[in-house]
Amino acid sequence: MSINKTLKNKIKTSCTDIKCATLNISKIKSQRRRLPINNNSKIRQIIHSICENKLPFENYEFLILLSDDYFVRNFLPSKKYYIKKKITLPGKLILEKYSDLKYNINKYFFESNPIPNQLYIKLQKEQLYVPYSEYEYKLLESKFNEFYDILTLIGAKYIKISKIINNFQSSNLSTDIGLNTVCENAKISNKVSLTNENKTSLFLKQEMTFNNDIDPELNKIIDNNYFYLPNQMDLQNLIIRRIENNQTNDKYTYIHNQSNLINKKILTKLSGFNIGSLSFNLDYSLRYVSNFEIEYIIEFYNIKNKNLNKINIIENEDQNWFKNFLINLIK
Repeated sequence: MSINKTLKNKIKTSCTDIKCATLNISKIKSQRRRLPINNNSKIRQIIHSICENKLPFENYEFLILLSDDYFVRNFLPSKKYYIKKKITLPGKLILEKYSDLKYNINKYFFESNPIPNQLYIKLQKEQLYVPYSEYEYKLLESKFNEFYDILTLIGAKYIKISKIINNFQSSNLSTDIGLNTVCENAKISNKVSLTNENKTSLFLKQEMTFNNDIDPELNKIIDNNYFYLPNQMDLQNLIIRRIENNQTNDKYTYIHNQSNLINKKILTKLSGFNIGSLSFNLDYSLRYVSNFEIEYIIEFYNIKNKNLNKINIIENEDQNWFKNFLINLIK
């Protein structure tokens, strides 16, 4: 009897040690992942995971496809040499011979056929090179495509868009940014525009309605590899409010402040090397994107699945088997 009692005590002690070890491992994993305070919220853990695993920012990458005459050397160094020496850009500058592209067409990817002696910059998300004069517009277009895709995914029903463009110029491209975005299962109203008395500010309004009354699929927030979301805390909070509270009404504001990566002095130097030609336009007016602000009033569909945000904890089958074995042995 004493032997059996001793054996049972040892088994109980071993079982307790195993449980403690399991708890300690879980605690270490939790600390390493830095999970949000509310560990029972699936959407918070998804957002946290996206932020923890976001892609690091790549340094800006510029590309110029030079025509053959830029590589010619007579008594003086080639023009390519002087470009490399005198042009300082906020990132990596790659100089390639345009004629060499036909031998390696997959080395660089462009949105359209590349033009020689044109300054390009890479969009990090799409891994595409676009003309620098179009970069700000293309970057914003990429961000808003992702933004609307997220709103569609979390169950947007109706969006009222109000946009104001300050210091408006008729030649800039700001009017379409954030508007007229094509979304799945969405109808877009005509754009309404008004200007103030001095015609220095432009007011734009548009509405979108969605026919997509299905509950959000939270795992798609990870599967879709959203590139900009990890750096947009306001949008993260909107998503969390929507899922945790089944929020059917919300507001979101986007503010854009114009920023040129390259100053006018460098653009003038590039022009001196005939880089960019007439399409480059040193004052940047042809491709000018004004400061603007967009306010979104959003209505969402009601979430029908009340357990959508709950986390289902499934214990490991091997652990269950061993735990049950010990319990039966002790009885």
